[in-house]
Amino acid sequence: MLDVHLMIEHPNNNVQLFLNYLRPGDTVYIHPEAEYHPSTTLQKIIDAGMIPGIAINPGTSIETVYEMLRIVKKVLTMTVNPGNAGQLYMTYVEKKIKRLLKLKDEMGFKTYWDWCMYCG
Repeated sequence: MLDVHLMIEHPNNNVQLFLNYLRPGDTVYIHPEAEYHPSTTLQKIIDAGMIPGIAINPGTSIETVYEMLRIVKKVLTMTVNPGNAGQLYMTYVEKKIKRLLKLKDEMGFKTYWDWCMYCG
């Protein structure tokens, strides 16, 4: 199975291009901050038989995405800001990861994170 992380603005405009070439059961992550109505994009992913996921940037709070946690099956927590090479691991994200680990069983999602000591 594939995990596809869409690091694009307005993924709803382009998600179908990816869905056409993926298989049912593949995961598609979107950044909810990049979409006006991310739940609409997540529903397209679900309707196509894919596994919906969100990727959360370091500065995005859990409260901002809380309702989407009921929709998605996977949450990817970014420990650096996407698209900016050469960053150090942002240690404050650990608190967010711990909170997500406490919520995952209640909300029905799996949680992942991109970990690196030095991204370059």
